[in-house]
Amino acid sequence: MEKSLREIINEYRNKIKDSTNLTPELAANYLVEITSYMGNVNERLLDAQMAYNDKLSDTLDEIKSVAKAQIKAQCSQEYRNLQEVKGYQSLMTEIIRGLKYYLRALGDEYGFSKSNNN
Repeated sequence: MEKSLREIINEYRNKIKDSTNLTPELAANYLVEITSYMGNVNERLLDAQMAYNDKLSDTLDEIKSVAKAQIKAQCSQEYRNLQEVKGYQSLMTEIIRGLKYYLRALGDEYGFSKSNNN
């Protein structure tokens, strides 16, 4: 059974939550893996945006008022899906940034300790 995007993201979030067990090699591996999933997220974001646009267009044809059509369309499952995928994208971006920061800090620490030993 294929894992959902939510399950994959939660799995990585749980893996990196405790940085005491996170080695530089493991962090670099996670960074590559998570970055590769961003393509999937971007595809899902495009699909969700198009589905919401279709819903908004249909709602606008029905209601004829842009403001009311937007409010009604924002109550739809299509809008919820769009917001969910945007949240995934944002979360994955932050995880990637966090891993990069972690690796950079380890590299700085390694460089600092190496220069002090000379």
